[in-house]
Amino acid sequence: MEILNAVAHKVNKERGVKGASLDEAKGELARTDELNSLMLTLLDSYNNRSSRFAGSFEDDEDNYRFSVHLRDHLNEKTDFIAFSIHAGRRLVVAMNDVVFAGGGYMLLLRYTHQQRDMLMVAKLNPQSGAIFSDDLDKVVRAPYLNLDRLQVAARIDLAAWLAGGERYLSFVLKKNKDDGPSDYFQEFVGCKVDQDSKVESKKLVLVVKDFASSLVDAGAMPAGDVPDLQRRAFDYVEGLRKSDSPRLDDFEGLANAIWPDEPTAFVHFLNGHESAPSAGFLPDATSIKALSDINYKSKELSLKMTYTFKQDHVHLDGTTVVIKHAPEKLIQELNES
Repeated sequence: MEILNAVAHKVNKERGVKGASLDEAKGELARTDELNSLMLTLLDSYNNRSSRFAGSFEDDEDNYRFSVHLRDHLNEKTDFIAFSIHAGRRLVVAMNDVVFAGGGYMLLLRYTHQQRDMLMVAKLNPQSGAIFSDDLDKVVRAPYLNLDRLQVAARIDLAAWLAGGERYLSFVLKKNKDDGPSDYFQEFVGCKVDQDSKVESKKLVLVVKDFASSLVDAGAMPAGDVPDLQRRAFDYVEGLRKSDSPRLDDFEGLANAIWPDEPTAFVHFLNGHESAPSAGFLPDATSIKALSDINYKSKELSLKMTYTFKQDHVHLDGTTVVIKHAPEKLIQELNES
C-alpha cells in the first residue's frame, strides 16, 4: 500500500449555527510514518463500518462538481492540491446551512492497494482527550483525530470509474437521529446509490454462504452448523422485511444474529467481499429464501426442502442420499409411481 497524494484542509463550523469556512492547506502532507499509520487506521475503520452504501457519481455534473474536478486532476489539468481545494470549497458550501454539522478536517488521500488506484475523502472530527505529562505531575489536554467513529467518508476505485464501471464508489454516512443525518456529505461528493432489491438480496445470500464456508475452512465452526447460521440470517432478514422499517440500512444487527461471538468478523468479511451488497436496500422475499430452502432442479428431478428438514431427515453417504422418516405422502407417491 502506497500513498500517492495526501492533503488536509481545516473546516470551520460551529454546531447549532449556520456558516462554514475553509482554511486551505498550502501543500500536501509530508510522507511520514505517522501519515501511514493514520491511513491504515482510517481504512481499517472504514472497512469495519456496518453500513456502507455503493453506487456511482450523479449524472448531473453541472450541479455535482466533485467528479468534474477529479477528472480534471486525473487528466493532469490540475494538480492534487488544486483539486483538493476545489473539493474543500464545495464541502463548506454543502455544510453552510446545515445547523447540526460541526467542523473538523477534510482529508483527501490517493493511494494504491493491490494494484488498484484509490481515492478516499473523509471529514475527520477532532476530539479532546487527556494524557499524563512527561514528568507525570499532571494531566494535560491531548487533542486527537477520532478515527474509530468514522462518520462520513467516500472511497472511489479510480480505474473502475474511468473504465466505465457501474459501482466504483462506496460511502458511509452518519444516520444518528439525535445528531442529524449527514446527507450533506453525499451531496458534496455526488454519490448516487444504485440498487435493485433482487440483486442486492442475492449478493447478501452469497456473502452469508461464503462467510459460513470461511468459518468451516478456518475450523471456527463445524460444517453441521452451517444450516443453523444460514437460518439465523434468514430469520433476521425476514423479520426485518416484515417490520415497519424493512430496509437493511446496516449490517450490524445481522452480524449479531448470525455470529454473536464476533459480529465484527462478519462485517469485515462482507465489506471485503467482491460481491458485497449495498446498505439501504429492501430485502427480496424470494431471493432470501435461498438461506432457508434448498432448491435443486434438473430435467429429471426437482427437489425443494428447508434446511431444517435436511438437518432432521437427510443423510448423505457419498453419492447416496437417504431420507429418514420421509413424509407419508412422499412414500405413497413413490409407491404408486
